[in-house]
Amino acid sequence: MDAGGRGGRRVEYGRTYVVRPKGRHQATIVWLHGLGDNGTSWSQLLDSLPLPNVKWICPTAPTRPVAAFGGFPCTAWFDVDETSLDGHADVEGLDASAAHVANLLSSEPSDVSLGIGGFSMGAAAALHSAACYAHGRFTNGIAYPINLRVVVGLSGWLPCSRTLRSKIESSQLALRKASSLPILLNHGIADEVVTYRNGERSAEILRNSGFQYTYFKPYNGLGHYTTPEEMDDVSKWLSAMALIVIYIETGIDNMQKVDRLCEFLCAIPMKYTITRTAMIYEQITRKTSLGRVAHQSPPGALATTLHMRSGAEQDCKSPLKNNKNVKVKS
Repeated sequence: MDAGGRGGRRVEYGRTYVVRPKGRHQATIVWLHGLGDNGTSWSQLLDSLPLPNVKWICPTAPTRPVAAFGGFPCTAWFDVDETSLDGHADVEGLDASAAHVANLLSSEPSDVSLGIGGFSMGAAAALHSAACYAHGRFTNGIAYPINLRVVVGLSGWLPCSRTLRSKIESSQLALRKASSLPILLNHGIADEVVTYRNGERSAEILRNSGFQYTYFKPYNGLGHYTTPEEMDDVSKWLSAMALIVIYIETGIDNMQKVDRLCEFLCAIPMKYTITRTAMIYEQITRKTSLGRVAHQSPPGALATTLHMRSGAEQDCKSPLKNNKNVKVKS
């Protein structure tokens, strides 16, 4: 598929790798790799996660000249001169990649939840898609067609950060959409490629721009790669996605409550399954003091969510757990 790049240059996307759900298909997430990488490395990693009801789509970015490498060509979702909030934003390239991702999600079933995630530059592209979703249109003015339910960014940064707040505050609809989109941002404190401060500032700007359910988690000693601990946290957070959406839609207006909820969910061992729904629901509602929600019976979506975590009454085992570090390119 062709798409525009900086200066109107046409680019062609590489191979797309798909990880089919092992159970009932309930969610589809497009995962975007980092600079110079391709979709296959992440597809293998994501296939090992204990999320049997998630379909993963792992596209490969176009090969294009990259300013940060002195114009040397490599796979990149957009052109970049520096991996920070203060770098030049290749808006045309960002829009083209966001449109490509939206196109990949457009054919998914209507009853399936849609999400976007990514690592490093892929995380930046995912956050641009989040901004387009909330604003209701791409930067070029074309309507954004996808209803996003979740966004995940690992070791990334927020592009076009200077104009985000004004875009979101331009309409009440944009504010409502931003305030209902759960976003998970993880970042290593020892990251030498995209500095920790850039990740932290990205989360701050997102929250200040109306994305109030942005959860930011730092990792001591983590550089510009991922680890089994981080991917376990991603799995748990995605497993809780529907529950978080339920809480948002029922009126959580305190960011600290959402933070406590996320922290609590990330502490739940992966062995919990659908058969323990009632107990987990009771613990979570008591932990977060959600008033009227705490007196309701566990919603069906919560059962669905916990089923995404595991399809059997046993500990979920992942080959990632046997590796000290799982390093993936930037």
